[in-house]
Amino acid sequence: MALNQYLQYWRRQDDLYWGEAQHGARERTLWTVTCYLANVAYGTGHASTKGQAKERAAQQTLAMLNYQQSAAWNMGCSTTWVAADTRSHTYQGY
Repeated sequence: MALNQYLQYWRRQDDLYWGEAQHGARERTLWTVTCYLANVAYGTGHASTKGQAKERAAQQTLAMLNYQQSAAWNMGCSTTWVAADTRSHTYQGY
């Protein structure tokens, strides 16, 4: 939920997609879910259910985005998020 709100704020929700893979036997399935933003892999989650793996990937992605945001603020209060598809979004903070 928090990742979705973050992406809505930055108007980047259309850049989000999920890669999913299932491994192992039916009774011992392991799911791997990767979160992609503008064709760049951010977070990956592993769990016994797809939902849990997706939640872990979302949490990892949000943590990475927050880290990037805070690092950019510490370097001058300007954030530019340049994606692999060459679109960018700039926010000037005060």
